[in-house]
Amino acid sequence: LSEDQIYAIYEAHIPIPNDALTHLMGSRSSRIGSRTDELHRENGTWVASDGQGTVRVLLESPSLPHLVLESTSNLILLGQNDAITASAAAALDPRVIAVANAGSDSLDRADFQGQNLRRIALGVSTPTGIAGSGTYTPEFVFDAPAPFPAWHVIFELENTGALFDTSAVAGVTVVGGIRANRRIEVTSGSLTLEQQFDRAGYEALLSRNAWIEAFRQ
Repeated sequence: LSEDQIYAIYEAHIPIPNDALTHLMGSRSSRIGSRTDELHRENGTWVASDGQGTVRVLLESPSLPHLVLESTSNLILLGQNDAITASAAAALDPRVIAVANAGSDSLDRADFQGQNLRRIALGVSTPTGIAGSGTYTPEFVFDAPAPFPAWHVIFELENTGALFDTSAVAGVTVVGGIRANRRIEVTSGSLTLEQQFDRAGYEALLSRNAWIEAFRQ
């Protein structure tokens, strides 16, 4: 069966039973290939894991709860691809997505697809054994149908830096902020930070930790 034929079979059975969806996202994920994310949108699947470290999250889903993810090496955040969906997402309550790996697990890459007007707090914690005394810097890669998308997100990075790649969209505007104790670098493209003024339901989700660094002039 071709990729499109497999897609049609699953689409005809929406909502897809969880056991069938788990089977598809595991050993059979390569059979549907590039239409994987399309199927998740049609099915309304708010989170899916292939069992091998890749986790997809559909941010526009009203059913999306706060998430704590483990054993995650590749996080794919599916934003919105059109203005109508983005406007609806902007009206949803904010959510926390925390990648809390342990042991030897680490987040190697996060993909940000489309734009995202839903406010999220993305926390990433790298085990100290991996981060060590140096800098652990996963790739944060952005892609969208149109250039210069906006992402409403506050990054909370613990023992984790970030290598931002926005070359596929020329540049990205992060409406929120970045808090980290490791190196942050824009490797390609541009990154613009803007303040988030919509605080309703958001403040209680964010870390209140802070630090003061003294320096001599």
